[in-house]
Amino acid sequence: MKLLLLSAGGGGGNILRSVKALFQRDVAVTEQADAEYAERVRAAVTTRFLDTNEFSLTDVPAAERLLIGPHTTGRLGARHSPDVARQALEESRSEVEALIAQHSVIVVIGTGGKGTGAGTMFPLAEMARRQRKLVLPIFVRPSFERHEVDKRRYDHALQVVAQFDAAKIRLMEILNDRGCVDENPQPQSVVWERMNLPIARSLRGLIYVLWDLSQVDPSDLSMLLAGNGRFRIAFAELDPPAGQDPTAADVDLAVRGCCENAYCVFSRPAGRPQRRPGGWRSSRRRPGSGASESWINVTAPTRYLAITRRTRRRRIDPGIR
Repeated sequence: MKLLLLSAGGGGGNILRSVKALFQRDVAVTEQADAEYAERVRAAVTTRFLDTNEFSLTDVPAAERLLIGPHTTGRLGARHSPDVARQALEESRSEVEALIAQHSVIVVIGTGGKGTGAGTMFPLAEMARRQRKLVLPIFVRPSFERHEVDKRRYDHALQVVAQFDAAKIRLMEILNDRGCVDENPQPQSVVWERMNLPIARSLRGLIYVLWDLSQVDPSDLSMLLAGNGRFRIAFAELDPPAGQDPTAADVDLAVRGCCENAYCVFSRPAGRPQRRPGGWRSSRRRPGSGASESWINVTAPTRYLAITRRTRRRRIDPGIR
């Protein structure tokens, strides 16, 4: 199973940088115990930073850069215009589609409010869907109330979300508004980092679940991602006593903690987590590898994916939990 983590624009690129750093740290630890397993995990995940501005990609390895629309933009960016960004994507359509075709799962990360992310998020998800890929769009809605963007750009971000809903593509929608705390105002960069970290940690856990789907019930993923609406992913750590597995109560408590992330948008309350028939499933890992041990769970009525991870490096036999 090959996964593509694809950011769109500068905001999405910042989130992907956080994800990549955490993932590389995990793989480095795993490599000390099982180099072969670490290489398999590393080979299953591809990161690409898509942008219209060549300067924004200077800190990214050349192999991970995906500059679109060089003739449309002169390599200088979309000038905060979603329309220009869409034209740039159209210019580079064949290159992007060829990249998507090489992977089974496409995670697209972008932000609204400016140009590249706002203009390319939905077309990228459509490309993946036409190729019958499993697509997980993660879209950050900018703040109007806190003057991050003007009304016109905020309304455009709402239109992007409406496109996903009309096409019945489920997405993860994050509100920048909810990262701000009135009692303790912080610079926007601090707010973004506060919000990026839980997204990055959750995606890191999701990678370990998706890279080997033999340990995941396909009906769980189907229920999670089919149709329009919203999904979210969240992260929690479990630290049971040495030599013991976490109890069902420990896992349930960790999942409920995942629900407390208030950054995501939902059309109705998530409600109490419920186990689907068959219960929890863990991701497979090699003995002593030190990799994340994760469970996938789907709740009703609102879909979310809870990734719970053990902090101790012990083997857990694959199967139902």
